[in-house]
Amino acid sequence: MRLKSARASSEMDGEDLDNWLYNSARNPFGVGDVGYYAGYRIAQEYMRQQADEKAGIARMIELDYADAGAVRAFIEASGWLRQR
Repeated sequence: MRLKSARASSEMDGEDLDNWLYNSARNPFGVGDVGYYAGYRIAQEYMRQQADEKAGIARMIELDYADAGAVRAFIEASGWLRQR
């Protein structure tokens, strides 16, 4: 599945989850609940870069998901959006 990077990036910081979670395939991406897939791929790409698997998992678990800057930095560190 390929997500349109510009659209994904523009909606990533928003509060409207309608195109990402709890939906049907009737959204701009044509896939229901695409946010789960995006999260999986971000975590997968992040872990591919980690020399220490346990430390990488700990960083994901301990990430302050309420801190938008920390989440953005994690997504950037994964390199997933650059691949789009």
